[in-house]
Amino acid sequence: MMHQGVTFFYRLFDFFDSEQIATREGVEDDMKYSKSAPQRSTLPFSAAKASENEDEQRSEISLFEDFTPNCAVSGAGVICFGDNDGWIKFINRDFQIFKFKSHSERIQKLFKTPNSDILIALGKHVDIPNGPVETFIHIWKLSNIDELGNPKKIKSFRLFPESQMELPISALSATVDGNQIAVGCANGVVLVFHVNLKQRSLLDKIRPIKLTKEGPHAVTGLHYFEQMLYVITVHAIMSFHIYDRNFPCFFLDRDGGCDLNCSCISEQGELIVAKSETVHIFEGEEIRGEHAFPGHKLMVCSFRRYLIVVTLIATKHTNAKRVEVCIYDNGNKYVAFRQQFDDLIAIVSEWSSVFILTHTALIKLRDKDLQEKLNEFVRQNLYEKAIQLARSDGAPPSKIIDYYCRYGDYLYDKQDYGAAMDQYLQTIDKHSTIEPSYVIRRFLDAQKIRNLTDYLARLHKYGTPTSDHTTLLLNCYTKLKDSSKLNEFINIDESKHNSEHKYNFDVSTAIRVCREAGLLTHARSLAKQCGEHQVYLDILLEEATHTNRLRKYQDALNYIEKLPFEEGEKSMKRIGKTLIENEPKGTTELIKKLCQEQCVNPEEFIHLFVSQPSELKDFLEHLIDAQSARCSTGVYNTLLEIYMREAFELKCKKRNAEYKQVETAIARVLRTESKYDATHALGLSKMYGIESAVIHLYELLHLYHEILSHFCDKNDYGKIIHVCTRFSSQDPSLWITAFTYFIEHRYVDGIRACLKEISALNLIPPLMVVELLSKSDVQLSVIRDYIINDLALQNQETQQHEQSINELQQQINEMKRSIKDLTTKPKTFQATKCSACLTLLQLPTIHFLCGHSLHQRCLYNKDDPKCPKCAPQHKQTFEKQEMMQRSKGDHDSFFGQLKAAHSNGDAFNTVAEYFGRGVIY
Repeated sequence: MMHQGVTFFYRLFDFFDSEQIATREGVEDDMKYSKSAPQRSTLPFSAAKASENEDEQRSEISLFEDFTPNCAVSGAGVICFGDNDGWIKFINRDFQIFKFKSHSERIQKLFKTPNSDILIALGKHVDIPNGPVETFIHIWKLSNIDELGNPKKIKSFRLFPESQMELPISALSATVDGNQIAVGCANGVVLVFHVNLKQRSLLDKIRPIKLTKEGPHAVTGLHYFEQMLYVITVHAIMSFHIYDRNFPCFFLDRDGGCDLNCSCISEQGELIVAKSETVHIFEGEEIRGEHAFPGHKLMVCSFRRYLIVVTLIATKHTNAKRVEVCIYDNGNKYVAFRQQFDDLIAIVSEWSSVFILTHTALIKLRDKDLQEKLNEFVRQNLYEKAIQLARSDGAPPSKIIDYYCRYGDYLYDKQDYGAAMDQYLQTIDKHSTIEPSYVIRRFLDAQKIRNLTDYLARLHKYGTPTSDHTTLLLNCYTKLKDSSKLNEFINIDESKHNSEHKYNFDVSTAIRVCREAGLLTHARSLAKQCGEHQVYLDILLEEATHTNRLRKYQDALNYIEKLPFEEGEKSMKRIGKTLIENEPKGTTELIKKLCQEQCVNPEEFIHLFVSQPSELKDFLEHLIDAQSARCSTGVYNTLLEIYMREAFELKCKKRNAEYKQVETAIARVLRTESKYDATHALGLSKMYGIESAVIHLYELLHLYHEILSHFCDKNDYGKIIHVCTRFSSQDPSLWITAFTYFIEHRYVDGIRACLKEISALNLIPPLMVVELLSKSDVQLSVIRDYIINDLALQNQETQQHEQSINELQQQINEMKRSIKDLTTKPKTFQATKCSACLTLLQLPTIHFLCGHSLHQRCLYNKDDPKCPKCAPQHKQTFEKQEMMQRSKGDHDSFFGQLKAAHSNGDAFNTVAEYFGRGVIY
């Protein structure tokens, strides 16, 4: 189909608005043009579609007034025209016309630099009056206009020396800065001129460089691009490297070139060459494309992404040379404009428009905006072209996505669900405005489940899925039983464990759906890859309820062992009870390893062993042996309870040897006094009947009466005496309790032993002893020796007290006499030496009533003189007096001392002391 040409399979659209800019006066009625149509009818220019905006309407410019253009160029914001009389007109963006005389004869070629105001004009010129007509190049600076409206000429030189015959010129081009100019001749010769535009001299003798040899084929095109000069002749296409001194040549095509004006350089830097049946596109020195365009081509141009091709139209209705101008969007494969013109001169582009110059008019073609084109495509249901055009024009992604959605709707309405889904898939993007639910609702039918699955899979790959989308996709995979797609979606790889991997779906939802669907292997693998450790372990335990129980529990233990410490500790606390119930040995060993960390509290694991006391015992023994310093009270309490329960069971079964071993273990734990709760341990010992532990704990808690009571209950007289003897130093009242017990049981030896200690320690009065004995059947002869000894002691104490009273009374009488003498009689001081320094007394001297005399200088405090010899004794006396005064209201202290004295059997003496000090009155 290539040989038929693009005009046969490219669709035609009217994407350019035409506007008449200038016409030749007197020929408007004769000027005709026709729009391409099946009938190829010819219409006048006045029928051209006017601008939709009335503000864009403007009056025609006077381009053709006294001016017959034969060439045109554009660039840098101006369009320049040359005529047969050597005049040049150029217009700016505001369509202001400037006219000046460039050559004396015909303008042959014009070249406008694209980025500057330089215009290069080649034409016939008579340099001196009555001189020969020669070919001259004049270079003009269009921005420098003098007062007469003429631009400044900055260079002028002849092409051929005076001695050389002039050749017909067929092509003209220059570099972007205008410093190198290439001229093509009809005999195939290319001349290159190096021009220094910075030099101010107007006339320079510039010697050309001859690039090509003379031949039978004319140069039909010259084009500069970057560092290359493309030279096109009728039979070949060549490129020259212009910045190399030797101008190396490379043939792009040796089989044929093109006719005059049938080559150009696109805005993308591609060389476009129109041959008889095809158009070739070169990039650099390589061919990039070849397209079939039938017809005799007269001209080819480039505008934006468009390719403008002018072909000759044979007609018998007019003598004018009729051509057809077609504007192709080759990338998007459509014809944007097609129209026939008579006597075409040139086509140029400037100000985002195309200008067509004929002998009778200048027509402007405005490219319609993107939205107008898209609307036309949509109106004709050409959604693919609309999308392709939007992409090539750089439309926003949201607009392109919208057209994909509209195309999908169109196909869906035609019940082409597969093709519709292909379009809906293109709407998936993180910035898409198309809600996924809009598409999903259309494909919820069972027969469309594969289309829905494709959409959801792509949504998870490129879009922003929600947990509901993930649930729906996994359910689709499950219903389709497509395990390969499911594996690909979840990206199962058991060898990897990467918690930082980013999934474009809600992992927890995916795991939940897989578990609900019974796909435990997939759920477990996904949890492992995503670092969901707790979920992974839960799935393992769930699998263990179905098959291979022991292996799954062992896998869980191995997994926990490889986890970071914090995660491992968390996992064991959460599921450790289940693991211990099913794999006790391995779980216990793992917990031991975890407890080796300093930050772990072993007590937090004890509750896991509630159903495995033997393993708990092993665990706690390990802790006490290996990490006793870190073990808390709870660890020791728990181990004691396990030991005591075990001892109780062994005792009931009368397994005495094993019982002794456990009792030894209990004693070993009890020896670590500061580690366990003694009160709690005592309760356990009593509950399980571990006598040795009970006695040890009573002693530890200083419950000596409880020890005594224990042996009293057992009627072990020897142990009772032993307890009293051992602990009476801490609590003498033990003898009183034992004495009472022995009286009740009429154990005479015990009574006598207790009376001996009671008497020695003076624990209770004899009357109380007699009273206690009177309540029993014990004869008084048992206490005869005790009473005799007690009366003797009391008699001795009475004598001592009487003697002490007499001495104190004498001291009191002596003190009264001294006070009386001091108050009624003069005091004679006969001391001759200072009582402080022991030197002879000298005035001034101070005498004290106590009989001591001192130098005044020997006193420490002269403001409050006191005898330094007697002052300490007097101070103690005053302090005692003050203390007794303060103790009058200190009832708590009195009763505290009284309570302590009562336990020692000396309460009466304490009360008597307070009476004697005058505190109680």
